[in-house]
Amino acid sequence: ELILKGEKSNADLVVAMTTGWENFTKADGPVKFEKSLLKDFLLANPGYKEQAVEFYTDRANHLGNV
Repeated sequence: ELILKGEKSNADLVVAMTTGWENFTKADGPVKFEKSLLKDFLLANPGYKEQAVEFYTDRANHLGNV
């Protein structure tokens, strides 16, 4: 299971496994990927963080079946 203790730990884990993003924009155009921006976003929007943890957990579960 990829869940660690504490909200910040989960955000740190997702940030460590994320290499970029697509179609993430503001009014003035695309937002360049930065790990610090991702962590701030995940801490402010815990639903997205949980979706990412679920995605990575699902992928990790399938690695054992290869």
